[in-house]
Amino acid sequence: MGGVLSMQLNTVSLDSATAIPQSCPAASSTAVMAAVVNRLQQQTYYESEGRRTARRIDQLSRRLFPAAFLAFNVAYWTVYAAVDDPR
Repeated sequence: MGGVLSMQLNTVSLDSATAIPQSCPAASSTAVMAAVVNRLQQQTYYESEGRRTARRIDQLSRRLFPAAFLAFNVAYWTVYAAVDDPR
């Protein structure tokens, strides 16, 4: 890879727990890439948790909204038919 990419990877600070100092002799490109991959896997986990929550909301909505629409229409037309027409 190019020198610019290597310099950017060597100075990346993911967070305080996984920060890799540039002066550290163990900060090889393999160690940096392992830290980056680990961080990306953690982010993917959080994204998948959000997707699971969204999927649960979607499944609930698919049942709840049609049921609410049906209940509203039954109540509306029952009241409408029961009310005397003042004409």
